[in-house]
Amino acid sequence: AASALGDPSWPRASGERRTATACAPPCAALAQRVAGEVVCNVAAYKFNWGNKICDGILPRCVLRPVGAADVAAAVALAQAESIPLSYRSGGHSYTCNSIKADSLHIDLRSLNAVQLHPATNGNGTEMTFGAGQIMRGLLDAL
Repeated sequence: AASALGDPSWPRASGERRTATACAPPCAALAQRVAGEVVCNVAAYKFNWGNKICDGILPRCVLRPVGAADVAAAVALAQAESIPLSYRSGGHSYTCNSIKADSLHIDLRSLNAVQLHPATNGNGTEMTFGAGQIMRGLLDAL
């Protein structure tokens, strides 16, 4: 099962954490405000869209958040700087709807934790899961 912060083996563009020195503003500012990874070398980032036509659509930078506070910081920065915002959950986008050119892109696949707990009505099991989880992960958790 994934940890509360998601799966640390999730694909990265490289093994190193991107720092503000490798990013142009305002992505450098975002890197200073979040606990998650900010990737500025977007040409090498593993988007894994499932559709080659999306491959040339590149954001300014990608945030892999570790929690809601990172997502909130990215949304606030994008709004303050008038930067387009795009985001991706766990799946694919055959029509490229989850990516915008020159955007601040939030890749929610890092938020893939799954927790099982007794149902509140006492009958069965309930599941809580992160925004980046996919159906296969939910089925595996059961």
